[in-house]
Amino acid sequence: MRLDARHVAILSAVLLGSGWGCGSTGPVPEPALVPVKGKVTYKGKPLTQGTIEFEPQTGGRLAKGVIQSDGTFTLTTTQEGDGVATGTHVVSVRATGGDAKKEVVPLKYTQAASSGYQVEVSAEKNELAINFK
Repeated sequence: MRLDARHVAILSAVLLGSGWGCGSTGPVPEPALVPVKGKVTYKGKPLTQGTIEFEPQTGGRLAKGVIQSDGTFTLTTTQEGDGVATGTHVVSVRATGGDAKKEVVPLKYTQAASSGYQVEVSAEKNELAINFK
């Protein structure tokens, strides 16, 4: 069967029209963020410098915090101190001692894929004690 220009135009309109109304209606809204602060320790002692990361299990944006000299941190996703999405997160940490090139925690804790440390964040549970062993 040979299609002429009129048939091609009709077929194109039907195929394109059948897709209207399907699919995304725009960008997916960002999840609400909960301000989160906490303290991170390794073998019971506060980590004194470095960064901590929370990676959401359901996908989404990573949240990071700078570790202060007393082990405390505040998480940021897009703006300073805005927090993290609620839900389960895998936690990883990059902590260095006086020598900024040497990790003071085992390498497995520096990557979300190997840290094995998970935490649940909610509006009610947003002050956390992170204890690496």
